[in-house]
Amino acid sequence: MIDNVSFANDRFIWIILIIALFIWFIFALKEKNNYGRAKFSIHFCISFIAITSLVLIALQPQIHVKKEPQIAAIVTDGYKQTQLDSLKKVNPKLKIYTYKISEKIFNDNKIPSSLYILGHGIKSFDLWQLKNMPANYLGGEKLKGITQLNYESYQTRGNQIQFKGIYNNPTKNNKLLLRDPGGGTLDSLVLTNEKAQLFNVSTSLNVSGRFNFHLVEKDSLGKVLSKDNLPLIIVEKRPLKILVLNGFPTFESKYLKNYLAETGHQVVVKNQLTTARYKYEYFNIANKPVIDITKEKLKLFDLLIIDSKSLKNLSNRERTTLKNVVKESGMGIIIQPDANYFNSKNLIASFKFEVEKNKQIILPTDTKLNIKKYLYQFKDDFIIQAIHSSNSKIWTAYERVGSGRIGLTVIQNTFELILKGHNKKYNTFWSKIIDKISKRKSPSVQWRASDNYVYQDQPYEFELRTTVKKPTVKYSEGYAIPLERDIYVKSLWKGTVYPRKTGWKNNYVYQDSASVFQYCVIDSSQWKSISNFKTVKVNQDHFNEKGKSKIIQVTALKLVNPLWFFVIFILCSSYFWLEPKF
Repeated sequence: MIDNVSFANDRFIWIILIIALFIWFIFALKEKNNYGRAKFSIHFCISFIAITSLVLIALQPQIHVKKEPQIAAIVTDGYKQTQLDSLKKVNPKLKIYTYKISEKIFNDNKIPSSLYILGHGIKSFDLWQLKNMPANYLGGEKLKGITQLNYESYQTRGNQIQFKGIYNNPTKNNKLLLRDPGGGTLDSLVLTNEKAQLFNVSTSLNVSGRFNFHLVEKDSLGKVLSKDNLPLIIVEKRPLKILVLNGFPTFESKYLKNYLAETGHQVVVKNQLTTARYKYEYFNIANKPVIDITKEKLKLFDLLIIDSKSLKNLSNRERTTLKNVVKESGMGIIIQPDANYFNSKNLIASFKFEVEKNKQIILPTDTKLNIKKYLYQFKDDFIIQAIHSSNSKIWTAYERVGSGRIGLTVIQNTFELILKGHNKKYNTFWSKIIDKISKRKSPSVQWRASDNYVYQDQPYEFELRTTVKKPTVKYSEGYAIPLERDIYVKSLWKGTVYPRKTGWKNNYVYQDSASVFQYCVIDSSQWKSISNFKTVKVNQDHFNEKGKSKIIQVTALKLVNPLWFFVIFILCSSYFWLEPKF
């Protein structure tokens, strides 16, 4: 019972009690001198009741009373009116709240005892408002539009970029168009009547800078239905120092070295003529070094391309040196296999292969172009990372070895792409392999974002790894962003920014302003289907974990009427006034 009682003025409780005890003490001294023991005891008890009444009037006691259960519904974007009408029929006193992003849903004194959530749901950053509150998530209208989109927003000039995704419930004969920043159409496709259509549009990137490409949907009459941003940051290709070791010259090596030289890389080619004789070729390099398999020489290179014959002819000491250089300096190695490589012992890598009898596959960067391959595919393993894959089969992959990477491809005779006039396909194929396997740059700050999509007035989370002991991250609008350090990884920091304006923004570390993280802020009308798809998934996971809603007992505080204490005080005072007269 005592747990259900509290005081509105409990902050003054000690002051009131001290004053009351003092008054009671003075009254007791006065009464003790005027009356005998029996009458004093009576007066002492009645005075206690009178003073207690005054104390309770001052403290204003209040009790917890049970309220009638209040069932409420929160309507969010995409809710079904029929669903809401059904809930109203079952619960005539249903209270309806309209959800608005980043705004308070309930007043503190109007918390419902049970909830229904209709529509696509509550954004992940607003779910804290429903903490410990039982709720049923009922969902809403079927999602229509692009619900998933995958692409890398940081690209290298000269690469080909692919935008892959899923379009839910498309309208047959509508078109998706990939447009450049100037409005020119780069690629397109026609939508079908599939329930969930996979799509893929691509283009080559020929200019560096920050750009907003667009994905546009048009109906069969050419009317624009939607136009969504595709922010891209395109950087210049970093010239690499590449060493090529060949057991004997091949067409594959010839065209590959020409491609590397044309793209500006510094290339040294070492061809073995006989057991002890070698022929050197140099491209884009002033000095002409003689190359031995030593740490000092190999550390100068970002990438080694070596055929399986040359790898096999190396001594155990030289292969150990190669592996140590990869581990310590981060140099990458691309192995050019032959047909015998897949059945032989791995010399410096741990790749495993499975027989795959098709002699040709569709090129992973093109849905129409066939290319030759060896009769093998990679065995999927947690230690490898796919570079080229299709239909759950891996054709090109690498494994991490210390700070470096070793990789190879089962695709052969890629030079035939050039002979058939597919130079761009050839360049794209090898550019992706070289970018993934070559030595990594080691910046003092490494940024990682939670998403490609940054919305105005919504939280955007990011991470950074840095050697700076106490980094200060500043936003492009000038203010500092609070950071939280990871408990286990001391170099890892997390932060959240709330962009107020649309357009290109950046975060930078005050102690190292050269390390800049750039991103584009868009308004909430962009990529609505993707945003709603993520919200639905978050709500399904969140409310399914909590189970079905149960009505909770809600209580309210009610003040005890002070008139009762006043009546008691008047009765006690009347006794002291009337008692001497009898």
